[in-house]
Amino acid sequence: MTISHRAVERRQSAFSEVREAARDESLRTAASMTGFFAFATVVATAVLGSGWS
Repeated sequence: MTISHRAVERRQSAFSEVREAARDESLRTAASMTGFFAFATVVATAVLGSGWS
């Protein structure tokens, strides 16, 4: 394995780590938004349900 080949591998692994971190962050954001919308739906249902009865 040449030095330049190792340098390319090292660079690719750094980029893949950045991509993995970005993917993890976007998944966490999506999970948070899903939880928020679920909570908002429950609150809206409770408010509208109590208003109509």
